[in-house]
Amino acid sequence: MLVEFVGYAADCTVTGKLEVHGTRVSDAIDGIAVLTLHNATLTSLLDGRQVFEPELVLDRDELLAVRTGGPGGEVARRIRTVRHRLRAELGPYVVLGQLHVKPGASALRSLSARRKIVPLTDATILVPTERGVEAYQTPVILINVSHIDAVSLVGTDDSPWELRTADQVLGREMLQPLQDRPLGVPLHRR
Repeated sequence: MLVEFVGYAADCTVTGKLEVHGTRVSDAIDGIAVLTLHNATLTSLLDGRQVFEPELVLDRDELLAVRTGGPGGEVARRIRTVRHRLRAELGPYVVLGQLHVKPGASALRSLSARRKIVPLTDATILVPTERGVEAYQTPVILINVSHIDAVSLVGTDDSPWELRTADQVLGREMLQPLQDRPLGVPLHRR
């Protein structure tokens, strides 16, 4: 089955169609290192220039986030989870969404224990463009954990604004300092 695909790379967005075979889209993307998109359009964040490719082979690790349709998980296989509102900075993007974790588990620690691609539900992504920042709401967005620059839990009783760098959460060597920005302020282009 072909599903609509919007990928967010460090310098462009990539739209097209992705073929998925009978599994959740998040599992399909997490399970393969190379994606093949059909009728792909790459759009520069800097100047809006577009390039069309009938077929584009893309390394999954080049993607910071993905917005797509397609099949969700089987209802019978779902487990009970607790939702935590999460704010993540991935390169030039800011993503807000619900992270689902097992009851009693630490939401931030679960990021380092999970797959490379993690779904957030009821999500919004802020995308810098040549015209300013655009916001897109989506039922599900997939984030690439290895590209998280900073992450925080938003609006919980335990930590109203617990800002942590991805390095603190994931135990990585510091890549760049955390730059906390209010959500309405345009992002810096890198």
